[in-house]
Amino acid sequence: MKAVVANGERGLEYTTNAEKPAPAKGQILGRVSHIGLNPIDWKIAYNVPISKGTIGGTDFVAIVEEVGEGVDADKYIGAKVSGWVPGFFSFSGSAWAEYVCTDAKLVYFVPDSISPLNASTIPCALTTASQGIHQRIGLPMPRADGSANPTRRKWFLVWGASSSVGQYAVQFAKLGGCDVVATCSPKNFKLVEKLGATFVFDYHDSQVVEKIKQATNDSVFFGFDAISLSHTITKCIMAFSLEAKAAKLITVLGPPENPREEAVDVITAFSFSLFNAKFEFFGEIVQGSSEDYEHIAKLFELLPILLEKKIVLPNKAREFAGGLQAIPDALNEFSSGNHSAIKFVIDV
Repeated sequence: MKAVVANGERGLEYTTNAEKPAPAKGQILGRVSHIGLNPIDWKIAYNVPISKGTIGGTDFVAIVEEVGEGVDADKYIGAKVSGWVPGFFSFSGSAWAEYVCTDAKLVYFVPDSISPLNASTIPCALTTASQGIHQRIGLPMPRADGSANPTRRKWFLVWGASSSVGQYAVQFAKLGGCDVVATCSPKNFKLVEKLGATFVFDYHDSQVVEKIKQATNDSVFFGFDAISLSHTITKCIMAFSLEAKAAKLITVLGPPENPREEAVDVITAFSFSLFNAKFEFFGEIVQGSSEDYEHIAKLFELLPILLEKKIVLPNKAREFAGGLQAIPDALNEFSSGNHSAIKFVIDV
């Protein structure tokens, strides 16, 4: 089959000779129609030595053509589904190909009201936000009827709120009963407010920490740093309430030295753990989690309703034509940083 694979020299190449996967027990095989690109994709493709011929790619939309043992064929075959796979870590499928295999429990059915273009922006970013907010912090999941969860009377800070993960973090924090204060570029203020933030500040502002404290009456007790550079994590920590004793900040990269260890617990959301497998990740052996797996399976079961009722909104998308061969050019533009509040999607 056609695919985009590692060339063995920290780069990519297009091939027509990749092996077509077959669904194992509990899995589905789908013909890929759209591929969503994520920061992890280009960071691995161009910076990590990957064996030649390994297929990459995470987010996808596909039409199910085959199912493995134990999967309801009547329910899945012919259905439009979306999910994400660990890409270059070949233990559980890759998306940059004509066909993809993954567990049936790790895809969601795409409702007719959501285009495959937008659907492909959802899986990886949404699961990262959910793992941090619902599992690690403990806020309640959104309700299928759209009704509000009990108000917690605490402020939730989202740093980098217009990023793909940040947009879902804002929505989940608000749906979880918190008031949201956020940071992003000024051009994205209206978008972040629409997603649920009460206050939005420019993260380039030298006084941003002081402004967050003033706006929230020094009442930030939860946070999600969707950027997770050393200086952004530090600013988030300093923006937390002076009264904080068991506050939690979620990061998407490993935390730096914590200047307020006694008050703020910094926790890294590592969504690859949901695949419930043992694997090597950037030189470290990682053990997946059955608890994370079941959490995402539950979320994906609920997700079609949340999307249909517009309780959760997907990212905006920019479509790249040209099929799989467009992936390297799209990744190069993606890695340049010349984009904002939008997800790059390949129309296969």
